[in-house]
Amino acid sequence: MRANVRGLNSAYWLAHRILRSSARVVYGTVYDIPRAIGQVDVSTFCSVLLHLRDRFLALCNAARLTRETILVTDVVVPDASSETATPTQRLPLMYFVPDFRKGDPLAAWWYLTPEIVAAFLGLLGFKKSEVTYPTQRSRWGDKPLFSVVAKRT
Repeated sequence: MRANVRGLNSAYWLAHRILRSSARVVYGTVYDIPRAIGQVDVSTFCSVLLHLRDRFLALCNAARLTRETILVTDVVVPDASSETATPTQRLPLMYFVPDFRKGDPLAAWWYLTPEIVAAFLGLLGFKKSEVTYPTQRSRWGDKPLFSVVAKRT
């Protein structure tokens, strides 16, 4: 996992340099985002929430510093997609992932539906949201995702 994170960080800094980005990065924990970084226009959570024990606290901490938009992209709940989701799967639900009997998965806590993400963000003042269903292509195959883009209202 550390190698994967190093690769992601290296890719970010490569793109940052090539695109001459002025974006700043703050390393730390989403459970204690320092107010000293100031207000930001956009906060992103790209395949992050499923790895967090307290995803609502993380969103709260980002929301208090976000002026305009929060973007959350995460994996689609297994067996639920925009085309095949049952009415129950379209409810604002969270699924607890760890199975102590199997010791798996080691790195994920929750599967979230886009509806619960939109509900969380609405509660935090980002009431206008749009959900899309992109696909992430990789050497391991296609991974169905959802994205919630929520605007502060």
